[in-house]
Amino acid sequence: MQQAETTRERSLFQTRQQETDERYIENQKFEEKTDIGERLGYHIDTQLHYVMRGGAAYCLTDTKHRPFHEQTEEAMETGRWKFTRENAFEAERLRLEHEEALLVDAFGRGELEGNLLIKVSKVPDAVVAGTASVDGYRRDLMRSFVRLYYRTSRGTVSCRLFSLDGNSEGGFREIEQVIRMRIVGRASEDVLGDAALLNWQTDDMETQVELLAETIKALYDEGLFAETSRKTYAGSEFIDRTNTMQVIDKHTDLFSEHWRAISEVQGRALSSKDKETFIEDMRRRTAAAIKLRENGNAVSSIGDASVAREALTGEYGRECATNGMNQTEQHAEMGKEVDMTCPFCGLPTRGDPCAAVLECTQCGARVEHGKVVSEGIGRAAALKVLSENYLVQNDEYRPFEIFTGKRATDAEQRARRLYGERAMLVSRVVIGDKLTHVVDRFTGEMIATNVRKEDLVLAA
Repeated sequence: MQQAETTRERSLFQTRQQETDERYIENQKFEEKTDIGERLGYHIDTQLHYVMRGGAAYCLTDTKHRPFHEQTEEAMETGRWKFTRENAFEAERLRLEHEEALLVDAFGRGELEGNLLIKVSKVPDAVVAGTASVDGYRRDLMRSFVRLYYRTSRGTVSCRLFSLDGNSEGGFREIEQVIRMRIVGRASEDVLGDAALLNWQTDDMETQVELLAETIKALYDEGLFAETSRKTYAGSEFIDRTNTMQVIDKHTDLFSEHWRAISEVQGRALSSKDKETFIEDMRRRTAAAIKLRENGNAVSSIGDASVAREALTGEYGRECATNGMNQTEQHAEMGKEVDMTCPFCGLPTRGDPCAAVLECTQCGARVEHGKVVSEGIGRAAALKVLSENYLVQNDEYRPFEIFTGKRATDAEQRARRLYGERAMLVSRVVIGDKLTHVVDRFTGEMIATNVRKEDLVLAA
């Protein structure tokens, strides 16, 4: 009898484990489709579902079993380290999205006076102005997002998330009365930090939210049409109302090929950086293959030569949906070292923003699992250490190598001869044009703007 009971318990455990594994794989596929979909430029419209456990909201499409607010907290802590100076707005947005997750917890617990929570994530002002250098925002789309959280009859929370393209003041003005929130004339981060709460007396929230979402899109399109005379759907040029997930699901063979390829590479003896490089290339190729097919081109595989050319020449970079989901993955790629500025000493350093441990190579400031464990020796002491190590072989003055561990390029060497040893070249892509600036590597202050590397050759 006891053996039969043990066998049943083991069978039940194995069944639950299999269901958990299958759900994990499906969630991974959902995230992968979301990533690819954001590269296609089609209208985004999707549903996110949350269950309440211990008073916290858990997203059912998350690949980790954790509360929604833990996702956003992790992203916020990463953002404090990664985003500084002209990109500090992104750290602030991550903080506001963490506050939103905590608000969703309270909403799910029934502590707010309403059953519909509205949030608007407007395209950042810094992206519109072209002053930001954060990857992930497509300036050709100028995409904002609306999130409609609502409580269901099952005691869960759902979120209808959809995009509004074009950053139209006329469009936003049209929807302000409907969503009970002022958008026009406010800073994008102020809008993100705001929220509207409505209380609808209805037994069918799903239908009412569907009606509200389509009403918002239609009103936005009216305002945008008055400005531009362009017919759009939610600001998108794709007026057939096809959303990005529907487009991907039309091409199951291409996504299946993509999934097999990235699954296989995970089992190879490669560094995390090499794996991420491969996966990023596959995402670009898959997006390019789908786009070519949608445009009427014959594509049999994501390995076609035409797909490779399109992936290299087309706009298939990932945009940032700013939906509060997967923020760490969207804003930083695991295993990839990038140039950063230490928030404690203000000096340039390098590291993987997603690593469990981050340590400034200049002042020794250390962050472990998102928590500051040491603020380092400070800026003054770090500069003193650097100054003592400037003179190297043959008394050659080479601070660039000390800061980055890389040999300075010819253009960088000429820039230092022309603008001084503190000069550092920084490139920014603005509306398709790559602009090169000269900045002071210690203070970050601009020395010269829009410098052409040809001019540096001539000046030398």
